[in-house]
Amino acid sequence: MDFNKEAFTNAIPRKAQMGTLQGKYFSNRLYHALVRYITDAGTNIHAVDKILKNDYGCSIIVEDYSALTKDTTGETAAAFEQFKPEELLAILEMFAEMPEGFHKTPGLEYLVRRIDGSVNPIYPAAGAVSWVDAEHGFIEFMDQAFLGSHVEDTFRLVLHEKTHFLWKNMFSEELKAKWQEVGGWYQTEDDPDGWATTKETEFVSAYAHAVNPNEDMAESVAYYIIMPNKLESRSEGKYNFIRNYIMNGEIYMTQIREDLTFEVYNLYPDYAFPGRMVGLDLEVEGEGKEDKRLTVTAQLDTQGKEELGANKAYLRIHSEAGTHYDMNLYPLDGDTSVLRGTLKISKYADRGYWSCEQIEFTDLQGNERFVGTGRFGWKLYVDNLLADTEKPQYVANSLKVDLEPGVLEGKDVTYVNVSFKATDNVGVESSYCEMSNKTHGSYRIEEWGEYDPETQTCKIRFIFTEYMQSGEYAITYIIVRDYAQNQKDYYFYSDNSGAESYTTFVYESDQSDYEAPEINLNNITLTAYPMHPENPNGETVLIIEYFAKDNASGLDLVSYRLLDPMGNTHFEYHYHENYRTTFFKGDPTAWKKYTIHATLPEGSAPGMWGGGAGNEGL
Repeated sequence: MDFNKEAFTNAIPRKAQMGTLQGKYFSNRLYHALVRYITDAGTNIHAVDKILKNDYGCSIIVEDYSALTKDTTGETAAAFEQFKPEELLAILEMFAEMPEGFHKTPGLEYLVRRIDGSVNPIYPAAGAVSWVDAEHGFIEFMDQAFLGSHVEDTFRLVLHEKTHFLWKNMFSEELKAKWQEVGGWYQTEDDPDGWATTKETEFVSAYAHAVNPNEDMAESVAYYIIMPNKLESRSEGKYNFIRNYIMNGEIYMTQIREDLTFEVYNLYPDYAFPGRMVGLDLEVEGEGKEDKRLTVTAQLDTQGKEELGANKAYLRIHSEAGTHYDMNLYPLDGDTSVLRGTLKISKYADRGYWSCEQIEFTDLQGNERFVGTGRFGWKLYVDNLLADTEKPQYVANSLKVDLEPGVLEGKDVTYVNVSFKATDNVGVESSYCEMSNKTHGSYRIEEWGEYDPETQTCKIRFIFTEYMQSGEYAITYIIVRDYAQNQKDYYFYSDNSGAESYTTFVYESDQSDYEAPEINLNNITLTAYPMHPENPNGETVLIIEYFAKDNASGLDLVSYRLLDPMGNTHFEYHYHENYRTTFFKGDPTAWKKYTIHATLPEGSAPGMWGGGAGNEGL
């Protein structure tokens, strides 16, 4: 096997200086290349397992899932499957990035993965769960941990979950107390998680702020390794704490290829976080048997300064029955100090008090302020006389799949029609279905569908073109949601171990596309220039040119992410002519030049930015 010469760059530590600090600088690229070679690009499960056991003290081979999960979810092997090759390589890559003293973590014995399309029954929104209190500790990953369009999100999640084992088994109570002090954390009965913080801007994510010091530490360690600039810009105190007390002085640096960087000029940079929230008003309109209209207005103390305003706020409200709604607030009449949003609440939604645990304010530059329950008053009562708390019910063994030939845009397709019966006392609002290819182990595909109240049938349609992968597909997961937002999730497995077995069908095509599209990584150009060169204010015109092609179906989804000097990331899609089309127009196998035109907003951070593109096929 040949190794790219770039793999050897900084493989041997060399002297380096960062400010007044002196030390050694090195990269793990050669290690990662060797791991890829030894494990046959992650396909040799036993080679991967040997590295995990020898270097990190854990395993991906579980003999008895029932015994492993007896203290957690109590499930059999039917709920799990082996990791995909690239997932294993990502895990090994991140484990190697941690200091050597943390490679083997007490309590962490196994890494497991749920079957495609399923979620943890206790924590359905989680991409991964660390079971630190189980007899045999393990980290459980869901497929959504690897489905994001940003690889760094997966990397951060791996580091986040491992840090929970460090918190449980390696960090002293004294260390935890010091961390709580740095983060302004205190225990309280007023917050559902039992913790709150006096601070609002010193967090790398909303999740780090919303829960407890354990989650704050896990998020901060992950960012320290993957995106250190963001942690340092958010909280120098936390950055220094992790460097000095956790990493033993090891410093991580974010590096971007020089040809993928560009400079932003701004004589008036906006490093200011949105101002403190000083007012919050709630108004509910609607009679007892009518839908309600909720209006939320938030007031920020901007001191008359535009840079202290926010261009968006986000919050989630929860009922006592566990249902929720999401809300976005926007500047009122262009005034970034007053943000307002409205929400329709169904007349069937839960009657009683609805809570809000956190409000997140963001400005155009990515500066964030997180306001927790201990920092604002909230009292929202929804007087719904028709309130419904009963969850809709799937009718057992009613799931059916019908393959119907059809023509779309003049081309042959196969409509995969999924149907099942469901009942509810106030009516089903929507349904959802996931399926995955069990033959080739590809990731899930998903669709939302309609409900026919006369036949009490949920109907969901998938479109299979000739390029869809051949093999046996299985319906693994469905959702039924009613008008009150009560939701019932149903999981199907390969055997009838306490649940209905999944329904399968076979799809065959001699044009199946199994290869991802290609992007020419050596031919990406970035051009940037200030919109107002005579008086630059951060508003910057950006042009990204790249070349891409595909072996069969053609280029579809393209996204790109920019990293600014403060560690903030700015994500966008490239809406090219074949974005989200069913069929590719043109020759998909020919290299084609694509051009992204973007404008960074006024106030963008001055300094060197970096960027790049990612892609998926049709």
